[in-house]
Amino acid sequence: SSVFSQLSQNIPLQKSTAANIALPKPTFQWSRNLNNIIQQTPFVENSRPNIPDDIETPLDYFFELLQTLVFQTNLYVTQKNIMRAQVPTTLEEIKCFLGVNILMGIKHLCSYKDYWSSREELRDHFIASSMSRNRFSWLLGNIHLNDNSVQPQKGESMYDKLYKLRPMLDKLSETYANSYKPSRCQAIDESMIRFKGIISFRQYMQIKPIKRGYKMWVRANQSGFVSQFQLYTDSRGNKPRKRVVFDLTRQLVGKNHEVYMDNFFNSVALQLNLQKDRIYSCGTARKDRKWFPMDLVEDKVMKRGDYDWKVSDTGIIALKWRDNKPVHFLSNFHDPEDVQLISRKQKDGSRKEYNCIGLVKDYNQHMGYVDKSDMYKSCYEINRKSKKWWHRIFWHFIDLTIVNAFIMFQENSSTHGKTFSLKEFRLAVANGLIGAEPETPQRGRRSLEPIVNKYKPYVAFERRVRRTSKTAHMPIHVNKVRCANCSTKNEPHRTRWHCSSCNVGLGLTDKKNCFNLFHKK
Repeated sequence: SSVFSQLSQNIPLQKSTAANIALPKPTFQWSRNLNNIIQQTPFVENSRPNIPDDIETPLDYFFELLQTLVFQTNLYVTQKNIMRAQVPTTLEEIKCFLGVNILMGIKHLCSYKDYWSSREELRDHFIASSMSRNRFSWLLGNIHLNDNSVQPQKGESMYDKLYKLRPMLDKLSETYANSYKPSRCQAIDESMIRFKGIISFRQYMQIKPIKRGYKMWVRANQSGFVSQFQLYTDSRGNKPRKRVVFDLTRQLVGKNHEVYMDNFFNSVALQLNLQKDRIYSCGTARKDRKWFPMDLVEDKVMKRGDYDWKVSDTGIIALKWRDNKPVHFLSNFHDPEDVQLISRKQKDGSRKEYNCIGLVKDYNQHMGYVDKSDMYKSCYEINRKSKKWWHRIFWHFIDLTIVNAFIMFQENSSTHGKTFSLKEFRLAVANGLIGAEPETPQRGRRSLEPIVNKYKPYVAFERRVRRTSKTAHMPIHVNKVRCANCSTKNEPHRTRWHCSSCNVGLGLTDKKNCFNLFHKK
C-alpha cells in the first residue's frame, strides 16, 4: 500500500488548533524514488456560493452589523456626554452614512467637505441632499463598534488589541466561512491594510505595494472570495508561520483541497502535517529550511530550464528549477517528472522555449487568488484617512465585504438573470443603503425647463484676471474680406470676422476655426 494510505490508517484525522500544533521531528530520507509520491484523490466537493433563496438584490448580500453599529454609537456618545443638541442615530441614518461613504469611493474629492461645497464645480448634489455635512462629520467622529467601559486593560487575561473591532471581526469571520463553499484550489498569502499612524502591531514590508500598515493573513478561493482571515497583532509565542496555515485550513481537512502558499510559510514539516490532514499543498520554499535536501545541483551548474528534485520517504517533493535564478519548491502531491514547455523572451526580441515542471505552472496559476481580491478591493475603495487606528481596518472590511458580495452575486447571476460590473454593484449597494431608487433612462423629449441654481455664481480669481487682461485679440464683425489663414489664389475664402489687434480677416464657423488656428502659429 502507498505511504498515504499507511498514514491515514495509523494517524487519525483531527482538527488542529493554534494551541495543538506540535510539529513532528522525523528524519527524512531523500531519494529519486517516484514510488514514494502519493496518488492524488479527486476533489468531489461542490464549490459554489451558499446563498439563501430569499436573496434577490445586491443589498441583500450586505453584512448584518448595522444594529450593533447603531447601539454602540449611541452608547459611546452617551458615555462621553457629547450628545448635546445632537439626536441619537438610527438604523436608517447609519445605512445612509455607509452608503455615502461607498459612493465617495467612486467619486473622489480631496476632502469630504468638498461634497457639500458652495462652489458649483465641487459640490455633489446627490450626496449633499442625502445627509448634511455636520451630521456626516458627527457620525464620522463618533461611530463605534464595542463598549469602551468594559474593555479589558493591558495585562489582564482577556486583553485584546482588536477589542474595538471584535464584534465586526467575529461576525465577518463566521459570515465569510458560511457563505461560500471552498473551491478545489485555495491560496494563502499576506494582505496589507494601509496605515501610517503609531500602533504596536503596524508592520513595514519593503517589497509590498502598501509598505506600512496592518498585516493580515488571508485564504482566498479561485474567484478571489476571501473565506478566512487573521489580523497579525503579536509576534510572541508561536511563530506565525507555524500556526497560520493550520488555523486557515481547518475547514478543509479531509476534503482533498489544494492549498498554495509562498516561502514565508512553506516547510517540509508543514507539508507532512497537511498530507496527514488530506490537504494537498504546494509552494515556494527557502533552501535553508529544516530538513530541506542540501544535495541538489549547485546553482552555478544550472542553466535556464534545468531542474533537479528529490522525494522523501513520506512522499514530499523538493524541487529546484532555474528560471532567471534558481527557485525552490515543496509539494506533497506533484509529479516532478511532469515536464512542460514555457516561452521566454530573449534580449533580441525573439522567444525561446524552456523546460518547466507542472508544479511550477500550477503554483503560478493558483497563487494569485489573494492578489485578485486585493485588486477588486482597490477599485473604488473607501480610502479614508483617520487618526483613530481602527478606522482603517473598519473601512477595509466594508470594502472587502462588498467585494465578497460582488463575487457571490456574479456567480449567482445566472439564476437571477442579472450581471453587474463592480462599479454598478457598488452603486446598487450605495443606493440601497441611502434609500434612493436607481435612475432609469426616461423616454421621450427632455423637459426644457431651466434648472434653478440656488447658489450664487462664483468666478475664480484667476479667471477674473484673465478676463480683463488677456482680451487683446477679439473678433469683430465687418465687411467680407479674404481669410488670412486659409484663403489662396486658387481657392479663395472670404469672411466677415476680423481680429481687432491683427486687423486681418479670419474665418470663424462651426466647421473651421481659422481665428484660433491663426493665433497658434
